[in-house]
Amino acid sequence: MSYGRGVGGVEVTFYGGAGTIDLGELGGIQLLINDLIKKSKFMFDYGQPPDRTNTFYSFPYRMKQFEMAELAERLGLYYSMPNLFRHDLENARKRKTRELPLDGILLSHAHYDHAGGFSLIRHDMPIFMHPYSQLLLYIWQYTSGRTINQFVDVIQQMARAPKKYGKEKYISGEEAVLPRDIRLFESQQLFQIGGMDIMPYLVDHSLLGANAFDARTSEGRVAISGDFRSRGRRPEDTRKFLTAVKDADFFFVEGSLFHFDHYGTEEDVTDVVTELCQGKDLVAITYPPRDLDRILSLYNACVRTGRMLVIPPNQAKLLQAFNGTNGYPRLSNKYIGVLMKPKGKGRAEDEDEEFEDLIDGDYYKWERPYLKYKRWDAEEGHADRPTRVYLEDIAQNQDKFMLYVGQADMISYFNAINPGPNSLYIRSHPGPWTKEMEIQEDHIITILQLFGMYRGPQKDCLAELYLEGRKRTLFSKGTPIVHKMHQVHMTGHHNRDETRELISELNDDMIIVPYHSMHPIDFVNDVAKGKLVFIPMARQTYTLQEIRENARRAA
Repeated sequence: MSYGRGVGGVEVTFYGGAGTIDLGELGGIQLLINDLIKKSKFMFDYGQPPDRTNTFYSFPYRMKQFEMAELAERLGLYYSMPNLFRHDLENARKRKTRELPLDGILLSHAHYDHAGGFSLIRHDMPIFMHPYSQLLLYIWQYTSGRTINQFVDVIQQMARAPKKYGKEKYISGEEAVLPRDIRLFESQQLFQIGGMDIMPYLVDHSLLGANAFDARTSEGRVAISGDFRSRGRRPEDTRKFLTAVKDADFFFVEGSLFHFDHYGTEEDVTDVVTELCQGKDLVAITYPPRDLDRILSLYNACVRTGRMLVIPPNQAKLLQAFNGTNGYPRLSNKYIGVLMKPKGKGRAEDEDEEFEDLIDGDYYKWERPYLKYKRWDAEEGHADRPTRVYLEDIAQNQDKFMLYVGQADMISYFNAINPGPNSLYIRSHPGPWTKEMEIQEDHIITILQLFGMYRGPQKDCLAELYLEGRKRTLFSKGTPIVHKMHQVHMTGHHNRDETRELISELNDDMIIVPYHSMHPIDFVNDVAKGKLVFIPMARQTYTLQEIRENARRAA
């Protein structure tokens, strides 16, 4: 394996997650770290860059399997080096895949802007991750069609194998599956990538298994934040990491969402949603589907209001896998149910024998166990047992339910339910930050208007709690935040004041390197003002010594 120029130093290159001084990149983290002394060369995250991707593709369009490698390079979506991509993709381009170009990929957490490029990576590339991330990625892969997101396996669709009489055939099925070389680490247990020691720390984020790291390079300790926050359900994890790295030499720190104000806690989400549900017919809600902390918040609101949170089978699979971890609801709990939505051939009725073929032919194998759950009954009401729910159940008893509705299902769900006049839609995920997202938001508003569910622009409910002084004041602006619809969302990141506060507690000699930020210049002018800051440019290689010298010179 080649480790670069053969001279001393640690080289770092942001192929994703950085831009220019004035305009950075939000997401798409692809950070190459190459320690020429310790002989450790690895990629920190390999995520899809949402802004760059949305320039070329709009949902549901995506790169075709056979052209993924070529287009990833041509469109500048993913960093490529010889021998990095999958064997079948490279063979299709008549390229031979030889020795591994890296000692591995280090995954911070299982979000698409950090792991979305795994489908391109060869199966024998070591990928280091936390067990929670492995579990999340496994369920995500196998409930989304398996070939779409190849996080834990590579499913070769263009590979050939010898056939009888000397001919070749394209392989399929289990013969085409190659398991990835996934290497698990535990929080605060030292492990190595190549010759470099790395200490991982769980941090608070909007999904489980998010990690930050203390990398022990030959030029000093490099702390890498991953995505983190301090207002979620596990703030003590973030605090433990920050305490451990306060004397590090470098801090690569994300600044995802401090370019706009955001407030609140998950407990606030529960409080506000509880209040909004009062006197409503149907309550429809959208949230990040793998955010179990948010599912818990909404479940708690349902317990308070007597509603049942109705989730799709893929979210039910997550709850089963985590089995009550962190107090997450179990599927046997009274106020949660699984929606068995209509399929192409119709839907399976109760366990009538005449519908057995329909059940087997219409639902995925992993969905079928939920068909055995007892159906929700209006006379019995919510019960402490696993429950399946149909849209007609909701249509006839709208004030008994809170229904998860993704954008792709909105029209069909609302058409089947015919929401009552006091129905409400709540967005419990971030508002738009790209042009495509703004267009999608307008589509949603049009749908809500069609079904009489649009209530016009609304003040940010969580911000109002703070601005009215009803809770500890974090901000002093006092300016209302208005969204185009009801939004009740607590983010997975720090806000501006929190970022400023945590950086102020760090050693003054530490070099701050911002990434994953729309406006990295704000680190210099505001949140890290007076500190030693170096803003990396996209796709430029620096040694840590160069970063140190440039930061000190700029100060």
